[in-house]
Amino acid sequence: EAQVSGGNPRWSPNGEWLSYSTPDGIRLYRLEDGESRLIKNILGAAALWSPDGKSILLRDVVIKHEQFVTQLFLYNLEAETLVNLNPNDGVENILAAWSPTGEFIAVVRRDLSIPRGDQVWLMRADGSEAQAITNDADVLHASLNWSPDGKYLLYDLYQLASFPFESRLQVIEIKSGEVTDLGIKGFNPQWVWK
Repeated sequence: EAQVSGGNPRWSPNGEWLSYSTPDGIRLYRLEDGESRLIKNILGAAALWSPDGKSILLRDVVIKHEQFVTQLFLYNLEAETLVNLNPNDGVENILAAWSPTGEFIAVVRRDLSIPRGDQVWLMRADGSEAQAITNDADVLHASLNWSPDGKYLLYDLYQLASFPFESRLQVIEIKSGEVTDLGIKGFNPQWVWK
């Protein structure tokens, strides 16, 4: 459709649906029958499909106490419901990534009572049992990447106390919570798995 603007396109895992952002929100389009759905969304960030293709994680901006806060929403494709996974006024959800099985979601979350910095959190797919898995002062986390076996989470870390900002790579073992600094300066790391 030449007259429709869009960005951040993503295929559902089974290839049946296409998601993309528009000025009105996130548009879902099913290729087989042309069904189209619109999920109202201000932010317009890319939809994150669950591994089974039944749910989508969406970030959006809400207004809390006269300030804009980014929250994480879960859209159920079958029920067509949208649920805020953490409507807590005191935190902002910045990034998210599904575990390979879809059982867990890793989230970069910022406590709004702390002037700067954020932590990586882990929660179940429905938003329950959320807990911080990092405890780094004065840092920003980015580029959450699960290992294909779901045992590790790779990310880049920015030290806010140093200038110029440099990112370095760290990996956390999910079961033990052990963090390993890889001693590598870089950003947007990806797994190479055999």
